[in-house]
Amino acid sequence: MKSATHTVKYLSCLLLCLTIFVGGQSHGSGLTAHAAFMVPNDSTTNRQPNSISVPVRMEGVGLYAVNAFAFFIDFDASRLSFAGIEAAAVSNIAGNASGGLLSVNWSNPSNPVNLTNNTLVFNILFDRIAPGDASLTFLPGSKVNGSQGLIAISYNNGILLQTWQLNLSANPQQGGVVEGSGNYLPGQIVNLSATPGSGYLFENWTKNGQIVSVVPNFAYTMPAADVSLVANFSPKSYQLITQSVPSQGGTTSGGGIYQFGQLVNLNAMPSTGYQFLNWTINGQVVSTNPAYSFTMPVGDLTVWANFQLISYELSLQANPADAGTVTGAGLYHYNQNVTVNAIPETGFHFVNWTHGSTVVSDSPSYSFAMPAANHQLSARFLINTYSITVAANNNIFGEVSGGGNFIHGTQVMVQAVPNEGFQFVAWTENNLVVAYNAVYSFIAENNRALTAVFQEEAICPVPQNLSVSNLSETTATLHWVSPPDKQWFVLWGEASGDTLSGEGWLELAQTNEWELSNLSPQTLYVFYIKTLCPENTESNWSPGHFFSTWYVGQPTLQKEDWYLFPNPAKETLNIVMDENMHNELVVELIDLQGKFLWQQATYGKRHTTIGLSRLPDGVYLIRIISNNKVSLRKFVHRS
Repeated sequence: MKSATHTVKYLSCLLLCLTIFVGGQSHGSGLTAHAAFMVPNDSTTNRQPNSISVPVRMEGVGLYAVNAFAFFIDFDASRLSFAGIEAAAVSNIAGNASGGLLSVNWSNPSNPVNLTNNTLVFNILFDRIAPGDASLTFLPGSKVNGSQGLIAISYNNGILLQTWQLNLSANPQQGGVVEGSGNYLPGQIVNLSATPGSGYLFENWTKNGQIVSVVPNFAYTMPAADVSLVANFSPKSYQLITQSVPSQGGTTSGGGIYQFGQLVNLNAMPSTGYQFLNWTINGQVVSTNPAYSFTMPVGDLTVWANFQLISYELSLQANPADAGTVTGAGLYHYNQNVTVNAIPETGFHFVNWTHGSTVVSDSPSYSFAMPAANHQLSARFLINTYSITVAANNNIFGEVSGGGNFIHGTQVMVQAVPNEGFQFVAWTENNLVVAYNAVYSFIAENNRALTAVFQEEAICPVPQNLSVSNLSETTATLHWVSPPDKQWFVLWGEASGDTLSGEGWLELAQTNEWELSNLSPQTLYVFYIKTLCPENTESNWSPGHFFSTWYVGQPTLQKEDWYLFPNPAKETLNIVMDENMHNELVVELIDLQGKFLWQQATYGKRHTTIGLSRLPDGVYLIRIISNNKVSLRKFVHRS
C-alpha cells in the first residue's frame, strides 16, 4: 500500500531530528535506521539542573494524514533516567521506559494530522543521574502510519522511505502453502518459501505469467512497486492397477497413470458364466457398481474387481413321467461337467435325451458342459416290445401258434396241437421245460423262443432234449423233457468207459432234472435217461448226452503257443499253432454246457479250420490238448 496521495514515492528532506547542544551550539542531524546521538556532559539544554529535553522535529516536506506512529529508542540508562514526554504538534503521547529501552506511541485514527516542514512533534525528557556523555539510538521497527496504511518504516540517509506490498498466492490454492507476503522497502531481500501439499509438486514462481524462479525457496529483491507472485504446483502422478478375482471371472478397464485428484473411471466386464460382485480396496468394499468413478488419491493404488460364478438350474423330466426316473438335476456353474442318468422302469427302454426338439444324446448316461443359462432336458422312454417265437421240435409231429410281437405286460397265449399219432410233451426254452400244458399263458416281459416238444404216441415215451446247466469244474445239472408225473432213471459216468454196460451211476429222479457234484475237473461225462411208467413199464434209454467239466486253474499252454481268428467268427474259425508244436494235438469245440460239438486230432499240423455254417449263434469254447497240457479260449459265432 502506498502512503498518502500528497506525498511522493521518495520523500526527500523529510526528517525526524534530534536537536541537542554540544559546546554551547545547537546540532541537528537526520535519523537513519540505526542513528545514534550523544548527549554531552556539558549540555546547555538543561532547563533546570540535571534535566535534559530532547526535541523531535519534522524537517523538509511534510507527511499528510498521519494517524499513528511508534518509536523505539535505546538510551544510556547509566547516565540518563526517562522523565516523560512533552507534547507539541500532537497530544496524548504515551512514553514507557524499561531499563534502557524507551517506546513512544501515538494514535488518533479519527483525527489524523499533517506534519509539515520543521514541525516540533514532541520532546523527550530525561534526568541526568551520572556525569558523562550519554547516547540515544532509534531502533529498527520505528514506523509512521497514515489513514491509508503504512507510510514510513525506516530511514536512509535522512530520507524516510515508503514500503510496498508483496502478495503471494498458490496455484491451485490447495496445491501448497506460501510464506513471505508483507510490506517491504525497495531493494529489501525477502526470503520466499513454497511448500507443496500432499499429492502435489512445486513447479515454479511466476509474475504476470512469467517464470521468475524454479526454486521453491529463494531470495526475492523487492522493487519500488506492489508485486504479486504465484507459486505454481502440479499434481503428482501415480499408478492405478486393476485386478480381477478370480482372474478368469472377467476383465477390467481404466487402469493406468493418473495425477492426484484426477477423475478415474473404471469398468468391470464379467466373463460368460460370471457376475460382477463389487470393487474392493485393501479388502474394503468401495462400490457394487461395475462402472466405478473416483478421484485419484495420493499414492499408487490397486483396485480389485470381484466376480462370482453364476449358478444355473438344470431341470430334468421323464417322458412319459411314469416310464423311468432321471438323476442329475440341480444347480451348476457355467462349463461345469454334468452327468445325467435315465433309468427306465420295468417294461420300458430309454430312447434319447432331448433339449426342446433337438436330440442331444442316445445314451442313458449323458455328460456335457453346463451352458450359461438355465437348461432343461427330457429323457424319452418307450414301452418295450418283445418278440415271442414259437416252433415245434418237428413240424411233422404237430403245429404251434400264438407267437408274434407283444408290448410289455401283454397277456400272451401259445398253443401246441399234436398231429394224429403224436402227443404233446412240453414247452421248452433253452432246452428247459417251462410248461406241460399245450396252451401256455404268460405275461410278455422279455423276448422268448419257445419250442413245443412232440413225440410219437407211446405208452411210455423216451425222454428227449437232454441238456446240462450250472456247469463248472465239479458240478453239473442234468435236464430232459418228458411227460410229467413220472419217474426217471438217470445213468451217468465218465465217457471213457461203457456206462450202459454198468460202469456208471444209476439214480432215480422224481423230477426231470438231476444235480451232480464232486465231479472231476476237465473230464468228459455222459448221461442217459429212461422213463418209468405205470404198470411197471419203462421206456428205452435216451441217446447219450456228453458234457465236459471245466479246467481248474490257468491253462498250461502259453498264450502265445496258439491263437484263433477271426473272433467273432462268421463262417469259419482258423486255429494256428506255434511252429515248435510238432507233437500230437487234440482240438475240441465245446458249448458253454460242456457239450462236445467237434473234435479233431492232428500231428505236426499248424493250421486247422472249423466250419461254423450250421452252428447256432452264441459263445463257444476251443480247447487244445497237447502232452497233457491244456488251453481253453472263448470265441463268438455271429452269422
